[in-house]
This record gives sequence, C-alpha cells and structure tokens, in this order.
Amino acid sequence: MIVRVLEVAAWVFLAAVDGGTSVAAVDGPVKTAQEAEARFRRAFDREISSTLASENRALAERRLGTRPSVHRQSCRALRTQLVETLGPAASETLLRGTAQQLDRAGSCWQLHWDGQLESGLSAVIEAAQGRVLALWFTPEG
Repeated sequence: MIVRVLEVAAWVFLAAVDGGTSVAAVDGPVKTAQEAEARFRRAFDREISSTLASENRALAERRLGTRPSVHRQSCRALRTQLVETLGPAASETLLRGTAQQLDRAGSCWQLHWDGQLESGLSAVIEAAQGRVLALWFTPEG
C-alpha cells in the first residue's frame, strides 16, 4: 500500500513538473474519448513515430491531423473486428502490437481516422492502463 501511494505521488509530481507530459503522467486509466485521443497522440509522438518506416510515419501523421472517431468496446470484440478486417495474418500487417494482445478481458478504446479514399488508421488503447496495444492501417475506401 505504501509503495502504491509513493508511486502515485511520484506520478503527480512528475506531471506537475513538466506540465503533464512525462511518461509517468501517461499511465493509468483512460476514462473518456478525449483522454483516449490525447493518450494516443502522446504515445505516438514519444514512442511509436520513431519506430515506423518513413512512408508509414508520413501517412500516419497525415491521418492524425484530423479528428478520429473514438468508442469503447471489449478488447476481445475489437480483436475479432481486427481479424475480420485484416484476415487471419492480421498481426503481420500491424504497425504496432499483435492481434493476440487484444485477446484479454476488459475494455479498450478504438480510435479510427478515416482515410476517405486512402488507407485509414486505427489504434486500440487498453482502458485500464492506457497502453497502446495495436496500431494499423485500415483498407482503402
């Protein structure tokens, strides 16, 4: 219990020191669609962007310039949607994460940026801890 209190105190301190942009400030539950969008954007800028190939990064950044649709659903239901959309080898086409990581109890947030006539972008964030579990381009159209 004492360790948890100290951990939370450290998060609050770090968030206050740097205006809420520290990695520690990113952890924790995601309760609203707005929090999900902000959490993904911070994770993308800090951790994900630098791991993408330049053409994927450029396309993802174009999508992030618009507002996503955001909804909360069971993580397992989102895994089913992912596999139905991308096929049995879905994990091979993900930019980050695996379909198997979505095979868990609890709820997740799905963010989707429509690509209009090009590929869209989708991400899944675990609601309880706020971790980005998966990121992928959706089929065109």
